[in-house]
Amino acid sequence: MIKIMRLARLALRLTLLLATVFVIIPYLALLKGLGFSPHRRRLALSPILKGLLWGLGIKAHHNIKKPPLRGLFIANHLSYLDIIILQALLPLSFLGKSEIKSWPIFSQLAYLLKHRYVDREDPVARGQLIFQLAPIIKEEALLIFPEGTTSMAPSPPRTSWQRGQAVLAKRARAPMHAIGLAYTPHEEVCWVDDDQLVPHLLKLLQCSKIHVYIHLQEIPHPLMTQVKGEALVDLTHAQVVGAVESAKKLPELSQSFRSPQALEIPVN
Repeated sequence: MIKIMRLARLALRLTLLLATVFVIIPYLALLKGLGFSPHRRRLALSPILKGLLWGLGIKAHHNIKKPPLRGLFIANHLSYLDIIILQALLPLSFLGKSEIKSWPIFSQLAYLLKHRYVDREDPVARGQLIFQLAPIIKEEALLIFPEGTTSMAPSPPRTSWQRGQAVLAKRARAPMHAIGLAYTPHEEVCWVDDDQLVPHLLKLLQCSKIHVYIHLQEIPHPLMTQVKGEALVDLTHAQVVGAVESAKKLPELSQSFRSPQALEIPVN
């Protein structure tokens, strides 16, 4: 009986996931054709993603009341679910690895939401990107995963923490926010590059309930101006580690996706 229930849950959730994917691509394309800015398209996508997460049995516990609309966001990276969940809660543009350009569906969604790419193997391209992004994050919200890839580590290791986001924050002098993410069950949700995506996803969809804990905190501007170099990288890493620890204490602040509400879409 338990096995039958798990298989039934898998079938229903997989159907919901596929249906949502094939709906949101033409939906976002329509909004783009109607002249909606990328920011407004992200806001319009939010209630759909919240409904999807509820249908997938994902319950969020977070402290986000009024989403910041601009600045640089940095977060630890545990799973592909991170992107869906954070996109549901915040009108973010993501900075992803250049390989995503060749991925079906993902590349289309990234294009319609105007996510950005970075070639992690090209130091010249990374340097040029910092100059390009500095004025952008003064006007919109951009998220970077400084680890560069997903990890099983409950807290992000300093050894894998890239310095580009710290250099960008220093140059842009824009608001900066740290996001901490934690999941239960942890091992079932975490996905690393060595894992095959489809088998992992099929196993994940059979979980009866997934809890995600998210803590958003602003990094005080004076802290950013007082340090530089590796000390600044240490600072941004410590801020995300602190946000992760705060996220683990959030169950009492539970805000479920059970009643998804659309974020207000500005008219300009």
